[in-house]
Amino acid sequence: MASVPLPVLPKPTPAPAPAPVEQPTPDDLGLDGLLDGLDRLFDEPAEDAQEDPEDHGMSNLLDSLDDLF
Repeated sequence: MASVPLPVLPKPTPAPAPAPVEQPTPDDLGLDGLLDGLDRLFDEPAEDAQEDPEDHGMSNLLDSLDDLF
């Protein structure tokens, strides 16, 4: 029985060095955008908010379905 030679594999190239990571300054921890977004969440009522205590959201759902058809 004859042996089958294995293919020659190329030498792996070294991986590039990772990009340096910027360290946040003590004044900016990246939370400014998050906090601004949270502020806007509570500034105005949601589009589908209850109009009265008896409203369980079904009227808005039915209106939306009527608009579709």
